[in-house]
Amino acid sequence: MSYFNEDPWEKCSLGSYPAGARFSEYDARFRVSKDSAGSLILFIHEDEKLLVSDLLKDIFSGLQLYQDTAIPGTRMVIKLEAIELKNKFAIVCRSIVDEAGSLTGVALYNFIYEELFGWSSFMRPKKDGLSHEEYTGLWGELSVALDHYLRIFGVKKFCDTWTGLASTSTPQDLSGCDFTIEVKATFVVTPKVLNISSLEQLDAPVQKQALLHLRLSESSDGRSLQDLIQSIEAFMAGHPRELSKFLRVVREKVGDASEEQLRQKNSILGSDCWEISTDFPRLRRSEISPLITKAEYKISIHGLSDFKCEDGIEGFLNGV
Repeated sequence: MSYFNEDPWEKCSLGSYPAGARFSEYDARFRVSKDSAGSLILFIHEDEKLLVSDLLKDIFSGLQLYQDTAIPGTRMVIKLEAIELKNKFAIVCRSIVDEAGSLTGVALYNFIYEELFGWSSFMRPKKDGLSHEEYTGLWGELSVALDHYLRIFGVKKFCDTWTGLASTSTPQDLSGCDFTIEVKATFVVTPKVLNISSLEQLDAPVQKQALLHLRLSESSDGRSLQDLIQSIEAFMAGHPRELSKFLRVVREKVGDASEEQLRQKNSILGSDCWEISTDFPRLRRSEISPLITKAEYKISIHGLSDFKCEDGIEGFLNGV
């Protein structure tokens, strides 16, 4: 399946709307077309007549969302006028069609709007810029995912277990059936401490946990956020559903990154991996009074030598 490299509108002629070609062989409700100006259209049609125009609100300039009440039944039209976003729009449309499943009626149209809103920062990023901590955290996670996790475990397992910075489902960055990895990245070559942002971060109900520290340096020979994401996309080329899931996870954080942050190239000067055993120095939610709702703390790196994984992150992952 190579629909991420295909043009769903390739065979649609100018002004072909209100007719349309099927977008998916699995769901006849979703069709593609073009208006007389060449704008790209994905429309959703159901036989039941509903009024859903009040559910359709503006997403961003260049993307129109409306109900075509001149058509019998219920037709929701998504029209992309910003043609430069065509490739991104195709990815978003595929995700929506894949995830819509058996939804019908108002639930379906609400779902589509929420998905479009969620994808908006991917299609039309604000470029306000990430904080320094967000940037280094995202770069570190993506580099570990590309260099180690994907290569060892493969695409499907990665997508099932990587929570990503955009997710709040688990406090750890990477996980497996019975392990977690918390990634810390800094541009300080010899930091004295590592910041732990919650009581839950080093407290997971699994057999093995690791804390990985990456020492980064800006370098013209390194890799940028764009490079890492494109390399992961290439790795996932044969897994379109997993690629869609990956892009949904990173869309918000990458969407907020400035152009400078997207292009900045970094190299890994070195790394340290520590296994979190029973006597590892940490604060654990399971051992703290529930009256303490939140806590952040710092761990001195100098005292962690007894917990170091001699073979690094590769040794830890190969042993799980």
